[in-house]
Amino acid sequence: MTAIFFVRANRSLPSAWFRRWRYRLIRAVILVLFSLEVPAQVNLPDSVPPVLLVVPDKNAPYSGFLDGFSECFGSSVDGRPPYDVKTVDQVAAEPTSFESYRVVAVGTGATRLLFDHPDSPSFSASLLPAVVIRELLSGEADPGPRSLETAFVIDQPISRRLFLIRSLLPEASTLSVVFGPESASIEDELTREAKALGFALNTASIKSGDDLLQVVKPLLDNSDAMLLLYDPALTSPRAIRFLLYSAYRRQVPVFGYSEGYVKAGAIAAVHSSPEALGCQVAEHFSRQSVLTSGTPVQERPLFIFPFYYQYSLNETVAQSLGLSLSLVPPGNPAPEEKP
Repeated sequence: MTAIFFVRANRSLPSAWFRRWRYRLIRAVILVLFSLEVPAQVNLPDSVPPVLLVVPDKNAPYSGFLDGFSECFGSSVDGRPPYDVKTVDQVAAEPTSFESYRVVAVGTGATRLLFDHPDSPSFSASLLPAVVIRELLSGEADPGPRSLETAFVIDQPISRRLFLIRSLLPEASTLSVVFGPESASIEDELTREAKALGFALNTASIKSGDDLLQVVKPLLDNSDAMLLLYDPALTSPRAIRFLLYSAYRRQVPVFGYSEGYVKAGAIAAVHSSPEALGCQVAEHFSRQSVLTSGTPVQERPLFIFPFYYQYSLNETVAQSLGLSLSLVPPGNPAPEEKP
């Protein structure tokens, strides 16, 4: 790029002063040109292997994850994607040399495949609930060469979810929570975080969705709001409808963990889209240096919670409960989600 400036000289000025003025002008132009933004490029050292994304398929929501990853990872110098994508069927059917990649499993199916794959090296998991990771690790006494290094979970931090409730219900004091077999592991953490924000918990534990009928009414009769947790025992359509309907009848607002719950009748939820999660993983790996052979393998993976997130609100339910949604805290959408 060439910039041409036409300057009309004043011959009455001393030549030395004019040369200094011209130097300062040229220097300013150069600084401006070098400050212009250029498209992001990935120019990793030769020692850093490319990323291999293993996905169940390329349909939604995995297509959204791949779009977000591509958007935020950038392009190589020659314009080709500096990463590879394979489906679980391709990995299962074809011999794959994982050693030449930094491997990322996308979704529960891909994570289970790589966790049990005889030739799988250390890898990262993404786009799955934390309870799935805990389930896999609970039956693995020694991960060995199949170590799961990092887990980019879809769960929002408990403190973030509770802060949403406190923002919308500043006078609330008691929250009802149903724990299933998988979510019971976070009860202590949830109790601690809730206490820090001035909430007391009214809890019940179930083994399956069939147990909800006995526990929900006593919970809701003594609660200002209900917080839903992800647990396979609580995710059936029947269980969801029962929880939302029971809470609505008793005028208790329900806080879900996905946009789908808000559409179904929850008053609000904080969540991250597949595109945002893909972007976060891309940003992590575009900055990450390759692990050396002398790096010790950790016994348990590092859990990384969503960095980009947004809120979904159900204004119809809020109006019927006489609640205002004006105090919702600011979110942190991914770059491609910002208006």
